[in-house]
Amino acid sequence: MKPRCLLATLASALIVMGSSSADACRIWIAPRAGFHGHVNFGGGIMLAPGYWYTGLGLAAVRILDQAGGTEQLESGGGVSLYAGVRLNEVLSLELGWLASFHNPTRINTWYGPDVDFLVLDGGTFDARVHLSPSERFDPYLTGGLGLYTLSSEHFGIDSIGSGFQVGGGFDYWIASVASVGIRVRFHGISMDAPDSRDDTLFISAASAEGAVTLHF
Repeated sequence: MKPRCLLATLASALIVMGSSSADACRIWIAPRAGFHGHVNFGGGIMLAPGYWYTGLGLAAVRILDQAGGTEQLESGGGVSLYAGVRLNEVLSLELGWLASFHNPTRINTWYGPDVDFLVLDGGTFDARVHLSPSERFDPYLTGGLGLYTLSSEHFGIDSIGSGFQVGGGFDYWIASVASVGIRVRFHGISMDAPDSRDDTLFISAASAEGAVTLHF
């Protein structure tokens, strides 16, 4: 046991400087196979490798405020996809996509009547900061930047721009490789027509998502 703890202590010195000699040798294991937390061996801290995850969710999007634009957006709903990597006990990095459908309108097409939606798309890059997870419950804060578009299903992109999103949520582990969770975020978006340089559409929105996540 002593050689194992010595190796762990030397490895931890490259990651955490000045750890207390009274601390136990703790190794963080990614929450797999129903385990989430630390294993005590005696002396320093060592982080185990992280893992990848991907998920699919349903989202409700509420438009809080809008300035500009040719049409006032109503609240709507849609889907979300995301994939990321859990780097360590505290931090994850994630790429995501959120698409919500708004303002249904009946239109006539070459194949007959149909319903057209305004679609708010967001491609996002976020960081998750995990807050003292327990064995099954994993709460976190999240924030990042995104590229957003507002388009019509039948008439193409109307506006494009950038924005940010901040919020929080939690995952609850239901199996060794699966969890369910809820996430709530605020989105601040600034957009304009693709051929314009001046932003004339500003949207403040809130999204609530329920998702299933697989962990690898």
